[in-house]
Amino acid sequence: MKATVIDPADWRRSVSASGLLGVFNAAGVLEPADVLVAQRLTALGCTAPEGDDGENVALAVAFAVRAVRGGSVCLDLARVEEQVGVGGLPWPEPGEWLRAVSNSGLVTDRSVLHLDSGLLYLDRYWIEERRVAEDVLALAGTRRSGPPPDVGRLFPDSYTEQRGAAEVALSRALTVLTGGPGTGKTTTVARLLALLAAQAELEGRPRLRIALAAPTGKAAARLVEAVREEVDALDPADR
Repeated sequence: MKATVIDPADWRRSVSASGLLGVFNAAGVLEPADVLVAQRLTALGCTAPEGDDGENVALAVAFAVRAVRGGSVCLDLARVEEQVGVGGLPWPEPGEWLRAVSNSGLVTDRSVLHLDSGLLYLDRYWIEERRVAEDVLALAGTRRSGPPPDVGRLFPDSYTEQRGAAEVALSRALTVLTGGPGTGKTTTVARLLALLAAQAELEGRPRLRIALAAPTGKAAARLVEAVREEVDALDPADR
């Protein structure tokens, strides 16, 4: 896709943008908020706005902000041109761009930016991603103890793969269950929830509080509906 120039009176034009920030803003690739954050951060980091390196750093910061707006936690400097998909713009050469950013005073262990294997993070999302990773690793290393419930009651011998998944889930604090359409994931989850409730009862723990999550509201509603249908199909003693 070729770049198009936005009307100077359009609200998407930043009145303070100049240099590379101005070019990418005028093309509609960067919004005024991206430009403003980049200008403020480079000013705080004493990064000179003039010169190729200063402009490249400011542009990288603006695209890191843009990436967050788009749902990403970081910016891949080597692939940003490909991902944005707008040609005809003065994109920095990836190697030079990475060098300029890595040499910037904004990229330190205690600064507003973090660079990891070519991925540029704003500090907040760097911290949050690390916390999530640490929590996942802690859960993955935690094994459950206590008397196991009767898995065979809900997963007879004909449910070989589902039964194996349930046995793993009952012994660990974290389980990843995968499978294509029609492989019984929802059925397995519903029966697994019943077994987890039974396990909590055997261990004398309080009644389970179960939370189901999905990426969108529509997907969450469908997930709850599907699990509820599977739970309703269980024997009353297992609901």
